Amino acid sequence: GVFDLNDIYNSGFEYLNTFVPCDDRKVLERGFGSILSQYKNIQPEHRDRFVVILSFRILLGNKTYKLYHKISPLVFDHEGMPRLVLGLASVSLHKENVSLLAGIVGTSQFYTFDTQSMEWKDFEPIIFSAQEKEMLSLSMSGMSIEEISEMMNRSPEAIKKYRRQINDKLGVKNISEAVSYSINNWITYGGIVNDEL
Repeated sequence: GVFDLNDIYNSGFEYLNTFVPCDDRKVLERGFGSILSQYKNIQPEHRDRFVVILSFRILLGNKTYKLYHKISPLVFDHEGMPRLVLGLASVSLHKENVSLLAGIVGTSQFYTFDTQSMEWKDFEPIIFSAQEKEMLSLSMSGMSIEEISEMMNRSPEAIKKYRRQINDKLGVKNISEAVSYSINNWITYGGIVNDEL
C-alpha cells in the first residue's frame, strides 16, 4: 500500500510504542532525555540555529521504513528554552540503524549520540567547498556533468573532480549514492555542511 505519515502521526506520541522497534525507541528516549544538557551549553544568540536531526525505523504493515526528522526551535521562553519547534520529516526504504545528531547550523559545534555508550559525543560536520556544494546541489536537481559544467563555468574534468571529492568525504561510490546520502541525512544548504574557509 501507499505510505502515509498521517497513519503514524494521528496516534500522537503513541506512534513510538506502536510503530517504532524497541531498540530504536530506547535510543530515542535516552538521547532525547539527555539532549537538554547539550542545549544548555549553547549561547542564547545561537539557539535559533540549533537543530536535532534523527532517523529511526518504523514498522507499518509488513514493511520497514526509515523516518527522518529535522527539528528546529521557532519560539523561546524567557529562559531561552524552546516552546515551539518546526519539524520536517521524510521517509525512505533505507534500514540503517537509529541515529541522532544535534548542533548549531553553520558551525562545527555538533554532537552525535553514540548508541553503544548511550552518550552524546563531539561530531565534526562534513565540510564541502563552495564549488562542491554547488555541484552537489545541481546534481540533486538531476543535471548531467555537461549541464553542471556549463552552469558552473567549469570544465567537465573539474566537475568530475568535485564529484570524486564529495564521494570521498561521504564515503560513497558514486554521485547517485552521494545525492541519496545527502537527502537522507539532511545535507543541504540549510543542513550540517559548512563552507571551507
